[in-house]
Amino acid sequence: MLGEITKDNMDLDKIENIMKLDAGLMYKFIRFINSASNGFVERVSNIKQSIMLIGEDPFRKWILLFFYSDLSGEDNEEYTNKAAIRGRFCELIMEKIDRSKKNDAFISGLLLDINLLLGKEIDEILDEIHMSNEVDNALRGHSCLIKDVLDIAVNYSEMNKEQINNLCKKIGIDKNILYKLYLEAMVWVKNL
Repeated sequence: MLGEITKDNMDLDKIENIMKLDAGLMYKFIRFINSASNGFVERVSNIKQSIMLIGEDPFRKWILLFFYSDLSGEDNEEYTNKAAIRGRFCELIMEKIDRSKKNDAFISGLLLDINLLLGKEIDEILDEIHMSNEVDNALRGHSCLIKDVLDIAVNYSEMNKEQINNLCKKIGIDKNILYKLYLEAMVWVKNL
């Protein structure tokens, strides 16, 4: 599933078939779609229709957050929230630089510490799930724009001002907007 949702052109039929094999996942997704907070007038009962209704990008985020929270378990809600905030923060930073890479930035931010949850080396995990080249390079620590954005997020959480300043200059983003973007990421996670 992770390999499918990270492709630029998702195969909705394939995703629907994968989700049909997991009744719990399908139930939670349909329940999420039909919740009052989404404001849809008609109830949906079809996965493909649901994905088209909310859009591919929100679907990717929902699935990734679902898998991440499932992996970390109920005891690690704080860990899941931290990863979700970092993912959203990376996405918001990337929106200011290159909107076409914002989803890869979200995925990279969310999965940055997945190796700690799974108790495996990051290279082994990435070899198993086949992410986009951008995500793969960033998570493997190779120099690229998304890796720089990840580094900003990590250094921001550690309040390493010198590194933040250097990275912001490198990628051409105003360091003064980071606080606003981080707060926006926190609010987004709180409202999930």
